[in-house]
Amino acid sequence: MHSFSIARPIVHSYLLKYFCNAACAHGADVVFLLDASGSLEKRNYQGVKKFVAELVEMLEVDRPANSPLVSRLALVTFGAVAKVEFHLDRYSNRDEILQAINVRYMGGATCTHDAIRCDIT
Repeated sequence: MHSFSIARPIVHSYLLKYFCNAACAHGADVVFLLDASGSLEKRNYQGVKKFVAELVEMLEVDRPANSPLVSRLALVTFGAVAKVEFHLDRYSNRDEILQAINVRYMGGATCTHDAIRCDIT
């Protein structure tokens, strides 16, 4: 596995700046696909979950569900199989979402295509 630690801060900064500017200003439906397969080492998986938590902290998710500025979040993990951890309408407060993204590492094969096909509505 190659180390991308040099590029990580650049990618991290870019995503936070552009993704959150759009989602925070207008609200968004956001689906996180977390690679929990063996192709991502367990320690790197923890870093990915931390990054998702940082994005969640920046999004407006605590407003009433009928607010046009609220962001709805879903989470899908994948390894040998894909699993919808929670759907878009499952949580409406930040603390619940942050707790729910604390999902286990799977290891095994990498079936990204299964995660993309999941029904998250």
